[in-house]
Amino acid sequence: METLKKFALFCVFCLGALVTVYQSWGVMLMAFPSVIWLHKPLGVIHTNKYIALLLWLVILYLNCLFATAAALTYFFIHVWHLHQQNIPTNYSSRSKRTPRRINPSTGLLMKNRHFDIAGNAYGWKSD
Repeated sequence: METLKKFALFCVFCLGALVTVYQSWGVMLMAFPSVIWLHKPLGVIHTNKYIALLLWLVILYLNCLFATAAALTYFFIHVWHLHQQNIPTNYSSRSKRTPRRINPSTGLLMKNRHFDIAGNAYGWKSD
């Protein structure tokens, strides 16, 4: 299956090269397989946002269509990987608090299930 995927990407790249001879949007077809093949090096470059911005500005200066298609492809690949890993999009650092248990007879907080802070027992059955 992996070989078939690589072959299909190569065919799309070749089709883009052929279309580029007559139409300028053929470079967009060449951008999709290029970004998929270079996804790991692009991930390393994107660890620093300034270097990534510089890379995309240089590609944008060289060819606007290629930069647009490559950026969209990289964005969708990144979103797809996040979806596959089931990473939540909101990174809430708040942890859930345990509810406070108050002894109704003394009004003091409970240390554990049966004793409040003063050491008074609560909830024991008298035998």
